[in-house]
Amino acid sequence: MLPVVVYDVDNESYRLLTEQLRASAAETQTECRIEMRTDQLREAQSAVRRAAGGVFLLITGVEGAAEEARSGGLRLGQQAMDQNRDNYALFITRDRQSMEDVLCLCLRPAGVMAVPLEKSRVAGVLRKILADYRRLYDRQADGRYIVCHLGGTLYRLSLDEILYAQALDKKTELCTEKQSVQIYKTMAEMQEMLGARFLRCHRSYLVNRDRIRQVVVSEMAVYMQDGARIPLSRSCKDNVQAALMSEGACCG
Repeated sequence: MLPVVVYDVDNESYRLLTEQLRASAAETQTECRIEMRTDQLREAQSAVRRAAGGVFLLITGVEGAAEEARSGGLRLGQQAMDQNRDNYALFITRDRQSMEDVLCLCLRPAGVMAVPLEKSRVAGVLRKILADYRRLYDRQADGRYIVCHLGGTLYRLSLDEILYAQALDKKTELCTEKQSVQIYKTMAEMQEMLGARFLRCHRSYLVNRDRIRQVVVSEMAVYMQDGARIPLSRSCKDNVQAALMSEGACCG
């Protein structure tokens, strides 16, 4: 179920958006529900914060004549995208300046449309959002993604992107080429979450076997594709070598 929060959208635009949401949900076989419609910025901000445990769609107006109203819609969109990079933010603007503000100040908007809204454009944008959301959770279900909660933020990480996991006191750090995320999981819990493609090469490390560049036994080290050097323990050496040899990987 994709929750939807609507802020500062006029009645005619709202009617068209809800009509096309229903049609797109049926077409993509994706459930969605409008959790709140409001013209009050604080109410909308509270709704966005409450939705921190999962992915949601924000439809926000950036169309007020007053600068305060315009910046309010922008701030709300930025809040949603900063809270979780997988959130969808659809901006409804009334003038060219508002559209330029969105494009200049907001990263990764799901769409920017000007009123009066065109039915075909609305339908196309909403279909893409709902289809993407369905793919996101289908992939989680088949084990290609994991979802981690850290404080009020939800992270979606592709198993293909994770290079290795490292134990840090009471946390485990998941490292990709772009970022690292620390979560409160033991290595045993992390190994269960990550599955068989991750090998225990040391009591403090799990490595993605698909992202290993080379295992150098003489150095007791595993080298990852990004150049990271991960220690290889004697107790794990034989299992790592056997797993990689069966796949024709390079061990030296």
